[in-house]
Amino acid sequence: MSNLLRIHMKLLPKFHIKSPNICFFRFNICLNHKKNTLSLISVRCLTSNQKSYQKYKSNHSLAERQNASQNEVTIGAKVKQTTQDITYFGVILLGVSVTAIILWAIFRELFSSVSPSVLYSNALKLCKSDVRVVEAIGDPIKGFGEMSSRGRRRHVSSLEYEKDGQQVIRVKFYLKGSKTSGTVHLEAFKRSSKSKYRYLFVELDNSRHVIVLEDNRRLEDNVKLDPMSDLVAVWDVPLCDRVHRIEFEHGTTTGKRVLKVDGQEIVRREWMFKLVGSEAFEIKGEEGQVYAKCEILINASTGFTYEYSMVVNGKQLKKFKEKQSKVMSTWIVEIGDQMWRIALEKETLDIWVNGVKAETNHEFADEGTEMHFLIESQHKACIKTISSGNKKEGIVYSLIVNDKEITN
Repeated sequence: MSNLLRIHMKLLPKFHIKSPNICFFRFNICLNHKKNTLSLISVRCLTSNQKSYQKYKSNHSLAERQNASQNEVTIGAKVKQTTQDITYFGVILLGVSVTAIILWAIFRELFSSVSPSVLYSNALKLCKSDVRVVEAIGDPIKGFGEMSSRGRRRHVSSLEYEKDGQQVIRVKFYLKGSKTSGTVHLEAFKRSSKSKYRYLFVELDNSRHVIVLEDNRRLEDNVKLDPMSDLVAVWDVPLCDRVHRIEFEHGTTTGKRVLKVDGQEIVRREWMFKLVGSEAFEIKGEEGQVYAKCEILINASTGFTYEYSMVVNGKQLKKFKEKQSKVMSTWIVEIGDQMWRIALEKETLDIWVNGVKAETNHEFADEGTEMHFLIESQHKACIKTISSGNKKEGIVYSLIVNDKEITN
């Protein structure tokens, strides 16, 4: 029994099977003395060093977690990088487009035969070579564009518009010589193969004299007057007989001027080189008597815009109206279905009924004077003058029609 046990004990170490890797296997065996048998209880895999195995296991778990994290970061980074690439591509594409537009604009400006710069250069050469312009303005002649608020010469003014289905470009610039200065006005068709002007003229500043270098407007095929109205200003002029309506049309392309007084055309000029200047006329009564001498002033504003003002009897319209309110009293009277305008000239004491001078009968009253007249030959009317007792207010005028006082 003891020999068998010893044999078994000697065999026990042989049950430890060394693994070629970093671990080995241990078999747990139970010895039964009664039956003299051995039983296999368990098998366990151990490393040669338990601490090294635990460290290996810990490092292996950490590496797996790092790999998983790197996979997640890699996906997010890829999405972010793709977004950045698309953004950069869009910015580059936008930059290329803007650059192409700028280059095309520069090319068109420099090499197009009807660009503002080319038209300006060619027109300036024509002006410098024209004997009439040189004699009027004086040599040497310099050309420049609009003046800025800081006194700098900017680029020339240009305007594009459509005429009879064709694009027309209009250019304006200035000349300065040793004698005086002037303004150059020109137009040309934008799609014309040749640099042919519709018109080209120089307007002298000191005398408003115009020197025409080219004018091809009348030679254009199918020339038609613009049926659209060029109405630019309307004024109401209060005079003793009535309020006159003044309408003024100004064609800034052809220089056309049309002037109407109370709907009646009294001035029409189809072609004019002078786009600025003045237009004088008179407002007359039915019998030809002159009520007012007027003048319309046309002045150039910034670019291709114009300003229009009216002068009546030597005064600006606003000042004239202020004076009229002091020297004239007016009332609007409604009798039946008709409106009547009653006007009293304070200086002459003349009374006007709808533009017709009325026959008056003056009478002295206790507080002042009374001027009797008829409206439509049947309605009795009277204008009373009473002193207000105040130097500033002066005399107070009141109108009475059919025994009823009318307020003005």
